[in-house]
Amino acid sequence: MKYLGTVMIVDDDLTSNLVNKRLIEKEGITDHIISYTHPKEALEYLELACEDPAFEFPDLIIVDIMMPDINGHEFIKSVQQLDKYDVEKNKIVYLTSSMKMDDLMSADEANIELYLLKPLTSEKIKDVINVYFH
Repeated sequence: MKYLGTVMIVDDDLTSNLVNKRLIEKEGITDHIISYTHPKEALEYLELACEDPAFEFPDLIIVDIMMPDINGHEFIKSVQQLDKYDVEKNKIVYLTSSMKMDDLMSADEANIELYLLKPLTSEKIKDVINVYFH
């Protein structure tokens, strides 16, 4: 499996973040996983990563859709506008419990190739790596 730099998880559910972080660690795809329960804080980190080379811009961002304040769609739009975001290098995956047609269409409009249903599993992590980092 390919080794990634930084993986970011953005989900307002702390338990989900902890479980997903452990699962990613178990798969051994990275040594650097950052997680946020508040999308605004994740955006602040990403903005800092654009300005300061000491902060690595994530190769992979896993984001929930249904979050308070900033939902996943708004979060992704903000990420895609950042100077350091590169659609070829930095990949975004929706991980959600939503099967709403509006959410599926928004993912398509944002050029999100993978829309995964919760829970995250080892197989789903392998699918992400195979689709994005083959």
